[in-house]
Amino acid sequence: MKRSNAKTDLSGLACTSLTRSCWARFRKNWASHDLAIEDAHCAHQRPKLEQYDDCLFVVLRTAQLVGEPHHVEFGETHIFVGPRYVVSVRHGSLRSHIGLRARCEASQRLLAKGPGFVLYALMDFVVDQYLPIVRRSVGRTSS
Repeated sequence: MKRSNAKTDLSGLACTSLTRSCWARFRKNWASHDLAIEDAHCAHQRPKLEQYDDCLFVVLRTAQLVGEPHHVEFGETHIFVGPRYVVSVRHGSLRSHIGLRARCEASQRLLAKGPGFVLYALMDFVVDQYLPIVRRSVGRTSS
């Protein structure tokens, strides 16, 4: 769903996949390069950062411990960052970013820095999800 923050004039859209309706809203509100949009439709992208005109396209690999016994599930978060917007598309990532949005909106001073802060917050959130996996792996190897 598209949301705008009136204090920063920053808009955002978060999708769990690029459905037809999500695609239509994206195209209507923010132009982007066709290759980046094509990549966002397909999971199994390599992590990357690409620049298309005035848009950055970022692919992050996600990982989290799930189930009993615990196992690692991988996914991807694709992010479009433009001058006044951030659009994220999750593929196979079970962990919602809703709490992240609330934390960003609660920090108006940092949010006023624009979409770069939101990209940083998304990247930080994804990397933090690796910590339980690393702790578990270190615990197994040191035992």
